[in-house]
Amino acid sequence: MINSKKYLCLCLLFLFIHLHADESNPEILLKEIIEKISEANIDEAIEHVDELIKAEPSFKIAYVIKGDLLMAKQSSLKYFGSENFINSNEINDLKLELNKRLQVDPSAHEVIEQTYSYLINDDTPYLIYIDVKNSRLFLFENNLNSLTFHSDYYISIGKNGFGKLTEGDKKTPLGVYFLKGEIDQNLPDKYGDAAFELNYPNSYDQLNKHTGYGIWIHGVPSDTFSRAPYSSDGCIALANKDLNNLRFVLEKKNIPVIISDQSLNDLADNNNAELDNEKKIFTEKFNSWSQSWRSINFQEYLNHYSNDSTYDFKKYKQWVKHKKNVFENTNFINLSISNLSIFDYPGQQEKIYFVKFEQTYESNLVKSTMLKQQLWKQTEDGWKIFFEGRFH
Repeated sequence: MINSKKYLCLCLLFLFIHLHADESNPEILLKEIIEKISEANIDEAIEHVDELIKAEPSFKIAYVIKGDLLMAKQSSLKYFGSENFINSNEINDLKLELNKRLQVDPSAHEVIEQTYSYLINDDTPYLIYIDVKNSRLFLFENNLNSLTFHSDYYISIGKNGFGKLTEGDKKTPLGVYFLKGEIDQNLPDKYGDAAFELNYPNSYDQLNKHTGYGIWIHGVPSDTFSRAPYSSDGCIALANKDLNNLRFVLEKKNIPVIISDQSLNDLADNNNAELDNEKKIFTEKFNSWSQSWRSINFQEYLNHYSNDSTYDFKKYKQWVKHKKNVFENTNFINLSISNLSIFDYPGQQEKIYFVKFEQTYESNLVKSTMLKQQLWKQTEDGWKIFFEGRFH
């Protein structure tokens, strides 16, 4: 009989995972197993574990729990993996996976809804938020600039953690990225059922000379249920079943994917009143930028940019010279901005916003419509643009 309160409490936390899932989800079976453990009904718990193993033959955590239960019939247990039927490194990985799965508060997604709802334009149907600290992917639906929680999934990230800087560092990048579609080629089994590309390196990465490429959201090998929390070469890996559940979103292009080192607990600690004030100040500043352009006020327009800013990676002095010439020869400007989205850029000590919008511009010189992006940072002199260019 299990007499370890610590082991039981750890297992009971499984009750709170994926309560939104359907009955075919293996974690529903885990719930039944843990209920039997809490009743000290070892034989029935073993029967449920066998059912889980039959449903998901490669779910290693289920085998460890079964081994623990079999040992419990002979002696007391003090920790997860007591029977030690696999090597210690693998047990440690499974312990870490178990801990990661248990760290997420079921209502934690509400923090993301409160933090990001005002930022997303109506033409963006979904938002993916990846909490790298807790190995969790959250999917939100967007309706009338309001995010609604859809589902969440356990994920694996880079072997060396997060904060990618160089090619081959086996880290997952932090930032605001967008889906580019499914990889249309035959891939090795290690990528699972499919792989979907992110636009790494993005403009921020390129500005900071972050190197590497090929950051994907993909599945796991066919003989694997899930991977250890830190096990990829930098990509985001999900169980194949979870990946296929997400396919309806992942196959769409330009869906925002925020990969953040701000855990949901970190977000919950934010002061909502301060955030609301920051949003208001930034929105006013963005509107001031667009209005200075419409009014052909070059100096006021230029004041919105930092003196180290770039436009499509052109150096500041070169861009200013060109822009001044354009202003001097412009008689009128009609400027329309639509589909505006604003994202808090994660992973940086300074406050940065990534802004994406559709711009329709008309003057006596030119007429154009384009998708545009900007990077703003909060300085001692207020919000300043330090990158602007086309969004590809």
